[in-house]
Amino acid sequence: MNAVFTGDSTNMTPYIVLMVVAVVVIAGVVIYKMKNKNK
Repeated sequence: MNAVFTGDSTNMTPYIVLMVVAVVVIAGVVIYKMKNKNK
């Protein structure tokens, strides 16, 4: 086993999509709570 093999063939797209979805959901929840708080 060699130390670190940086030529990683792992597809990063699913992880990036998951992170973007998580950020959007968190932002949506925060905005929703803020809007409800003002009522």
